[in-house]
Amino acid sequence: MDHNIKTDTERHRIRETHPDDKDVVIERWDEFEYAWLLKGRARFSRSIGDVIFKDPDQAEFYNTCLNEADAHRRMSPLPKTGAPYLSNKAEVTSRKIAKGDFFMVLGCDGLWDEMSSDQVISVVQCMIAKYGWHANLAQKLVEFVLNKVAQKLAVEEPELEIFDSDDLKSLPPGSDGRRDLHDDITIVVLIFDQR
Repeated sequence: MDHNIKTDTERHRIRETHPDDKDVVIERWDEFEYAWLLKGRARFSRSIGDVIFKDPDQAEFYNTCLNEADAHRRMSPLPKTGAPYLSNKAEVTSRKIAKGDFFMVLGCDGLWDEMSSDQVISVVQCMIAKYGWHANLAQKLVEFVLNKVAQKLAVEEPELEIFDSDDLKSLPPGSDGRRDLHDDITIVVLIFDQR
């Protein structure tokens, strides 16, 4: 289950937790697609970090750090103690690993915003066939995603002259560089069976 605000059950859960906040989930066109955004800024709905969506003191500190040019990014109302905008509770399903279960991919929203679960499975299967079980599949998958992002940017924003992952990585990190072009990408690939 994706922990993403585009999921009906996640939007419902968040709206139910914050019934008096009409802006808790904002629906709008976001550049090239229709998007649902938590407090107008996040597509994910569950997270270990991102404390400004959870703690009123941290959210207030975040608001005071923004200058007048960024005033539109201030969070209002602040999250309430005991009723955060983001949950840190993961949806967990468990089952025994069975014959035929070859691998599992753990990834953050930087992966899942760019690829569906089925696409990730297909790509990892191709990488295993091409590079073998002992290759750094997580790093190869990160490179694959960065190249996808670069190809999308080459079409949508050709003036940036970004054509591959090396072009993206040459930009400085942070909000003055690549942060506005793609999300952080963290991936772990666990191999269960090599037969």
